[in-house]
Amino acid sequence: MKKVQYYLGDPFKFHKKVVDSKHKGPQKKRVEALKINIEKSYKEYNKKFKNNQLVTLKPIALQPDEQEALKGLYRFSAKSFKDLFFRLTTTKSNKRDMLCPNCTLTDCSQLDHYIPKTEFPEFSANPRNLMQCCSICNQKKLDRWLNGKQAIFLNLYLDDLPQEQYLFVDISIENGVPIIIFYLENRTNIDPVLFSRIESHYRELDLCKRFVERADSVISEILREYIAAKEAGITEAKFIEMLNSRAKQEQKNFGFNYWKAILTLECCKSQEFFVFLNNQNATP
Repeated sequence: MKKVQYYLGDPFKFHKKVVDSKHKGPQKKRVEALKINIEKSYKEYNKKFKNNQLVTLKPIALQPDEQEALKGLYRFSAKSFKDLFFRLTTTKSNKRDMLCPNCTLTDCSQLDHYIPKTEFPEFSANPRNLMQCCSICNQKKLDRWLNGKQAIFLNLYLDDLPQEQYLFVDISIENGVPIIIFYLENRTNIDPVLFSRIESHYRELDLCKRFVERADSVISEILREYIAAKEAGITEAKFIEMLNSRAKQEQKNFGFNYWKAILTLECCKSQEFFVFLNNQNATP
């Protein structure tokens, strides 16, 4: 995983656009009556966002009906949020990138509130508090974001992930079947606070377990490519060089600790794994 680009426009103008799009009624009147307080809260959010100190934010005092009116601003099917989703999943080169930044496993299908709208309804329509997300990660996050005063999850708009390996994988072959185990380890003295947040993010989203569940697809892909390479007369050494090159390109595109790249690089080092490939290749 790696940092992704956040909304660069004026967040409060986006909020006002969402409010203006709502039909007239008591809910809209309640929100409009809060305009001054909401604008102040957005200024505070922007300040904390800039300094990556969102964990120090305090919610504004709201009545229950005001909270519900603000929470009601968010509706993913509304044009403003659909447009935001499209913008967040479109790269600078005008290509779509649908991969969920929180897990790099499945495609995004919705927007996730980093700070939950149940606790901070004033930021229900804050585009810098919304990030493209897959349904699995969103379901696992629920309304959680703090453990005491520490963030439970990485904020991939703000957190600079180290260009050093912290995700590792063990590969063994048991009864002709690859056994894959992913784990985290701080071998290069990554800042302890950041590494603790990385550990929490991976643990709470069950990422290592989810990586293992997808590992077979990577192994199968490598096997198909290996068979094709052998048929084309490509040596094992050259094939390993090609796999390494692809994995390093994936690290540039998806983050230094992208799980597929880490698995591929470890496969390249494993003599036992290539014995497995040759056995599979020899099987009629």
